[in-house]
Amino acid sequence: MTDEARFAALQRRGYTRRQSEFLTLVLLNIGYSLRRQHAALFRVADGSCTTEFVRGLMQRHLATRRVFDRQTQVFRTGSRMLYDVIGEPDSRLRRAAEPDAVTQRLMTLDVLIACRERPYLATETEKVEFFTDLFNVPIAALPSQPLSLGSARCASHHAPLCGPRARAPRERRPDLHVRPTVGAAWRVRGLSQRVHAAPASPSSCRDSFLHA
Repeated sequence: MTDEARFAALQRRGYTRRQSEFLTLVLLNIGYSLRRQHAALFRVADGSCTTEFVRGLMQRHLATRRVFDRQTQVFRTGSRMLYDVIGEPDSRLRRAAEPDAVTQRLMTLDVLIACRERPYLATETEKVEFFTDLFNVPIAALPSQPLSLGSARCASHHAPLCGPRARAPRERRPDLHVRPTVGAAWRVRGLSQRVHAAPASPSSCRDSFLHA
């Protein structure tokens, strides 16, 4: 399913083009967002449009709100209906995450917004095709782990490939390096350097980010 198809599907549910673009970005990559990130994506002020958007999500029970440090509102968009609409009903991003993981995801969303013109890989299918087609990595060599979905169990799910990855053009580029990291997860150097750059203490990282 292409992004344009996802935008169209969400628009049929009553969302505007901009709202559909933001929802697709969040649902495919993060699952969490801040008000300022909605405004930053479209380079507008954080005002009534953002308020109306997040209020609508919460009134329809499509998103929940959690307040950190008594002032920072973080929204989790975990509605199965929305993930069904964009063609990712079994996404692991629907699950609630621990505070430190939420911080990392929100930092990732900041990177994606800042680099919005650059192509990237969002879904597991896109990542698997990228490594197998462009780099000729055998699919059996990709990191994977069993994933339980209710009573079902998928033995070949490439769970370590979760999270967005910067995408290279079809020809090989010398400045793009794909390497295995701790836990056998694959990272594209450059995106991960910023996402994973944090103080030694996870709690201090979270506090400094939420106060930014």
